[in-house]
Amino acid sequence: MAAPKPAIFISHIHEDAQIARCLKSFLDEAFLGFFNIFVSSDGASIRAGDNWSSSIEQALTETDLVLAVMTERAKDRRWIYFECGGAYFARKRVVPICCRGFSISELSPPLSWLQAIDGCDPDSVTRLIETVAHTFDVRKPKSDVAQLARYLNGSPCDDGIEGPPESERTQQRAFPLFLVIDTSASMSGEPIQRLTSSISRLLDDLLQTPSANVAVLISIIAFGSEAREIVPLSPLNPETLTFSLEPSGATSLGSALHLLASRLADPSQMPRQHLRPMILVFTDGQPTDDWQAGLAALNHTKLGRAARRVCVALGDMHDLGVLQAIAGDSVISVPDISNIRGLSSFFSWMSSSVRVASESEGSTVPIDLPPLTDWHPPDA
Repeated sequence: MAAPKPAIFISHIHEDAQIARCLKSFLDEAFLGFFNIFVSSDGASIRAGDNWSSSIEQALTETDLVLAVMTERAKDRRWIYFECGGAYFARKRVVPICCRGFSISELSPPLSWLQAIDGCDPDSVTRLIETVAHTFDVRKPKSDVAQLARYLNGSPCDDGIEGPPESERTQQRAFPLFLVIDTSASMSGEPIQRLTSSISRLLDDLLQTPSANVAVLISIIAFGSEAREIVPLSPLNPETLTFSLEPSGATSLGSALHLLASRLADPSQMPRQHLRPMILVFTDGQPTDDWQAGLAALNHTKLGRAARRVCVALGDMHDLGVLQAIAGDSVISVPDISNIRGLSSFFSWMSSSVRVASESEGSTVPIDLPPLTDWHPPDA
């Protein structure tokens, strides 16, 4: 089962629904749709026929962060204090946001006990964005906090629901990178250590050279006796570099491709706006399960077909037919895995891919990445 997205709950009174919806839209755009943002009045968080009270209770239970929209007319409403108080005593982070001229000094307990945001002040609104990023351990995105401050003080946001006008929206887009890694028993010892070190260096290189326009998203799927997602698709951050690979069992490549296909086919697991995904498969042996069925499942998904695929054959792997079926000509042979860190062209190509993505116009799926001209395909 896919890991749920981190959750944000926006608490507000009915009269401030426009502000709450604008805040949701802004955060959704800025953070590339990677949060489940609950707003009771948006028509999507609570659908027709749902139990209103139960939906709110469940959302508060599942949330990681509560943002409370506070205005002059909200300050004496018991319900907003009920929501925030419940979250506070459940040890959730609660951030009051004072809007439409309402002063932080006018807050009442328990909200007055908390560090609040002044929605009139762009610097304070910047701290809000930083707080959201820090809470979920992601990089603070490029965003127009002055525009958000205007929304928090009642300016309409493109008919009051759809967020910032197109010309003012952040241009940052998501670049999904899926690493599918063989952790079968044959990878034990030095091979898995070398591979883990090399991938960590690659991710660190991407982390240290961020793009203003592209946010790299990483997913790591390991396959040994079974396939499992050890890092769900999420923005690259320092914690990503701490992943661990534990070799065991057979080589369930087919199961890994099935799992990858399920992620690509699930809109709730993918950001709303993203570039063409990239899939890197690392393996040192032949699959021990039905890899054809897994490949068929991958090819059945729109994003699976669109993704740029590269397979890396590790060690003494002579039969490359399976990998060529997956990635065509984009198969790289690394006979001596102890030298995998010396593949400077691999790191150069990855950096070039992110750079091309950052310079590309639009946010639709199709995007051409550099050819693998620096790589040397295996001998025929």
